[in-house]
Amino acid sequence: NCSNLARIIIPNAVTSIGEKAFSGCRSLNAILLPESVRELGKWCFHNTGITSINFPKRLKSIPDWCCYDCRNLSEVTIAEGVKQIGYGAFALTVRKYGDTNYLRTLVIPKSVDIVENDAIKLRPETHVAFLGLQTTGPKPGRLATIRAIASPKTIFYVIPGSAMQRYAREHNFPMKSFSEFPA
Repeated sequence: NCSNLARIIIPNAVTSIGEKAFSGCRSLNAILLPESVRELGKWCFHNTGITSINFPKRLKSIPDWCCYDCRNLSEVTIAEGVKQIGYGAFALTVRKYGDTNYLRTLVIPKSVDIVENDAIKLRPETHVAFLGLQTTGPKPGRLATIRAIASPKTIFYVIPGSAMQRYAREHNFPMKSFSEFPA
């Protein structure tokens, strides 16, 4: 029973957090993941009250449904080193449109080369910077989710001349140069 669990600090020795470990702990609003964490199970923070999360650099993949239905989530930090954002990882993190607590900016680091379907659902006001997926080849990394996360007001910040810029143009996504990102 986790009905009174509000905050948890994972010890440095922990390298893995299992599937559904904190799923449904709605009172959990703060979690600190140490750099030692290398693996997270699916649904591990699903339907919690977390407001922010920092994914460490040793973690290679943010798993499917990781923060699904975390409607208080307003700050996500993805360290350089994470390579994949799984299916539905940040889906249903959007609360009602009148709410002021929502994910305002999301920086996807260079190391990320796979963003799965429906990985992220964003408010129109959210700014998204793609530091990864900027390859110079004919196609960027796997961008299955981009159409699903974009709205007419979502602005994508890209590196000029990159494959991500070409992809955004081809799909009519509003974009600006990464140098204009409001960090």
